[in-house]
Amino acid sequence: MAVDRVLIYRFNSGYTGGDVSAESVGKGWSRARGQHLEDPMLPDSVERFMTGQVSTVENIETEDLTECHCRLLRELEVKANMVAPVIVGDRLVALLCAHQCSSPRQWQPEELNMIQQIATQVGYALSQARLLDTQKQAVRQEQQLSELVASIRSTTEQEKIFRIVTRQVKLAIDTSRVVIYLFDQNWKGTVLAESVDKLWPPALGAKNAEPCFADRYVEQYRSGRVKATSDVYNAGLTDCHIGQLEPFQVRANLVAPIVTEDKLLGLLIAHECTGPRDWSDVSINFIQRAATQLGFAL
Repeated sequence: MAVDRVLIYRFNSGYTGGDVSAESVGKGWSRARGQHLEDPMLPDSVERFMTGQVSTVENIETEDLTECHCRLLRELEVKANMVAPVIVGDRLVALLCAHQCSSPRQWQPEELNMIQQIATQVGYALSQARLLDTQKQAVRQEQQLSELVASIRSTTEQEKIFRIVTRQVKLAIDTSRVVIYLFDQNWKGTVLAESVDKLWPPALGAKNAEPCFADRYVEQYRSGRVKATSDVYNAGLTDCHIGQLEPFQVRANLVAPIVTEDKLLGLLIAHECTGPRDWSDVSINFIQRAATQLGFAL
């Protein structure tokens, strides 16, 4: 294709921007790899790219582009570009971009077809890599769950059981904080155990009362409901609930019920504080089974 730069621009989870994760660039042109770029076309362009459509610009000075978009392209010395979506499953994960920096360029149909095919193949390869990674993660977490069960069964001390569960669940799903939250008879809860990274404020001892919990959620959790929230600020949570999470800098959470003899005793909760997180099926399955084992132990 003989272009000045080809790069892969990988989106963040909220489609508010992304990072240049790979690049091949000719001599004399600036390097973009590792840069975090806030694309002014996002998130409005996501739906269009999900159709598989390739976007082209032959001359940024004559195309009907926004000033913000032009400024971004000028920073990368781009005069013309082609952009193809990289789709994994049903999710747009990245863009494959070809940049012409030396001059404007009239892109040919065979070039559009080529970049579209390459982007499709990249999507297939990422799908296979993700599947393989998921399988490896599942095997590893089965081993970790076996170790967790063995550790729990080695003691009858409740505090020690709590320490084992929070520490090993945090390690297994690689998250910022894991807590055990137990209810009293009025459905007010207290964080009785915690494993947390030093970066984040401790939640141990925190007491919360969700006014609607008894009416709306007790039966759901008693029946085994596991709730995965990828972004607490875009999940329709009540202001009261958000207010309970903000002091601990929670951005995403994963909640599993602790049930003993058909009674809901509490919740095993994972917090992600670094940013939004799409919880994997493997992580959801792990915390659910760990909570079940904790219920047996109690």
